[in-house]
Parts: sequence; C-alpha cells; structure tokens
Amino acid sequence: MRKNILAAGVTSESASIRFVIDRGVVRASIYQLVFLNSKVILKRLSSVMVTVILAFVLAVVGLTFLFIVGASMGGITGFSLQEFLTQRMRNKIGSEMQLTSVGKSDIEIEYDDILEVRLVKSRLYLIAGNKSLSASFPRGYSRKMKPMLENIFESRFTSEESVRAAEAAEKENEKSQHPRGDRSKFPRR
Repeated sequence: MRKNILAAGVTSESASIRFVIDRGVVRASIYQLVFLNSKVILKRLSSVMVTVILAFVLAVVGLTFLFIVGASMGGITGFSLQEFLTQRMRNKIGSEMQLTSVGKSDIEIEYDDILEVRLVKSRLYLIAGNKSLSASFPRGYSRKMKPMLENIFESRFTSEESVRAAEAAEKENEKSQHPRGDRSKFPRR
C-alpha cells in the first residue's frame, strides 16, 4: 500500500482513508487519528501509564539514588522509553495494516454523530451530542490539517486562528464595547 505524504505527520493511504495524523494527545494518552470516509478512529499508541506514571516512577527512583541528577536522568529515561514504545506501536499498526480496524483501546466516532468540529490553535474539539473529545497536536499541525478538515466536515467545521496577546485584548475590547478601565470591575453600591 503506497503512502502519499501530505505534510509532516499527516498522510493519506488509500481511497477509504482520507488522512492520518501520527500524534494526538487526548488527556495523557497518545493516539494516532485516522480519518476515513465515514468515521474517525483514534488508535491508542500509548496510555497514561506509560506517558506520566513511568517517567514519574523513574524520576523518584533516580532521586533516591543520585538526588537531583538521578531524578532528571530518571525523567529523561522515562520520556525516552515512552517515545520508543509509542513509535513501536505506530510501526506495528502500520505494518499489520490495522489503521481501519478498531481495537479494544481505540475510539471510533461516526461522522453522522459529530455535531461540531473546532480547530483552535493546536487543539481539535469533536463534539457529538452530549459527548466531546479534545485532542492536542504538536505545533504546526493545525495549519496543515485545516484544509482537510474543512473538506471532510464542511459546514460543521470552524477554526480560530492563533492571535497575540495584544491583538486578543483589542479584539476583546471591540466585543465588549467598554473602555479599557471599566473591564472586570463590579458596580459600586
């Protein structure tokens, strides 16, 4: 099966797969997002046990033996081990052609169930009825994903551009139509 690279970390494989995002973080677990013609599948690459607890335990063990140097070495070792295990799982999914199948720790969401899709800075929000899911991505992914998400979700898709703090303050002033000194003050009795 031939892969066409659309952007770093975003690929398209076949007619049924629209595109794949290699790394998305939901809570503290790492997922690979696979957008098909009718649904999105989040393939779990690494769980919270590996991402947070392993690094913490190795840092504590390092702290007991070598104090601060040991704690930093343990934390770095935990992070490196997490990255290794994540990449190994990503390779396994690719080599066994499991991108379109749903495993026990994977999440599957039908497009018909999704009411709204929002891309805000480097975070993707999928809202389906009374459930919602938030996935964050590495810097730069959102601008590469935006045209593809617009194509898939059309009118259900919205995005917000990243703005600087000064521009955000000006925008907020325009929305509230209050002078800057009156913001966030309670009326006096």
